[in-house]
Amino acid sequence: MNPKEFRKHMRQLQTPAEKSLWYALRAKRFQNHKFRRQHTIGPYTVDIFSPKSKLIIEVDGEIHNDISQEQYDAARDLYLKQLGYHTLRFENNEILECLECVLTAIEQHLSD
Repeated sequence: MNPKEFRKHMRQLQTPAEKSLWYALRAKRFQNHKFRRQHTIGPYTVDIFSPKSKLIIEVDGEIHNDISQEQYDAARDLYLKQLGYHTLRFENNEILECLECVLTAIEQHLSD
């Protein structure tokens, strides 16, 4: 599957947490800041991306608790950090239980 098809596929498979967070961030709703969903950077596709602040937001489900996935995520985060990006990771339950807390964390990063 090419990157464009993969991004489209991933947009169709959004979890409730991803949908909730995306709704809060999309269309410059959050601090008039532009975010993209399922954006490709190098060999990786990130969940949510802010080009202006070079911020990547990852929404992690249960699969990210697997040791091999943790290793993949660490290598991926290192690669993206070397390119000057910063990654914030939130678990599905964090978003669903306290979206305002997640938005506050994002806001703090954007104001730094």
